[in-house]
Amino acid sequence: MIKKTFFLFIYASAIAITCIMLGKWLFTGVGYWRDAHFSCDTTLIVKKEDSAISLVMKYFLNGDNGFVVIKGQLEKDKRQYNVSRKTYFIMHKTGHLLHVKSTLTVKTPADNALMPDLKDILPIFYLEKDMRMEITVDRQGWNGYLFSTGYVPSFYCKRT
Repeated sequence: MIKKTFFLFIYASAIAITCIMLGKWLFTGVGYWRDAHFSCDTTLIVKKEDSAISLVMKYFLNGDNGFVVIKGQLEKDKRQYNVSRKTYFIMHKTGHLLHVKSTLTVKTPADNALMPDLKDILPIFYLEKDMRMEITVDRQGWNGYLFSTGYVPSFYCKRT
């Protein structure tokens, strides 16, 4: 009887340890997948000398690629221009650092902003093909991410 109880205990312990290991593996895997596959929204306002831009940006990250939809207005010399474009990119992740390279930028017919004005206020990554940028993405709770360039926070992106 003692021998039978001992083997039952060993068997139950092995199952419990396996379940714990499997649970940890699944939880870690889901967390990794969740950090590489998400969409989020942000509002970005930048003012520089005689220019100001107000944008709504929606990021879509899907593992090793993604895109960002940019819509808003640019004000330059008291004139307003519409900004409406989509930038596709490839990426690879090293820890919290995303190495991104733009592969295609599509400007919609509603976009009437002049390229020199945009280049003066936005990173070139969002405007032209084959431009590289490094972005640090730190998870903020379950539903948000803090995007930074260098050591400077750029914006908070709320998961959608």
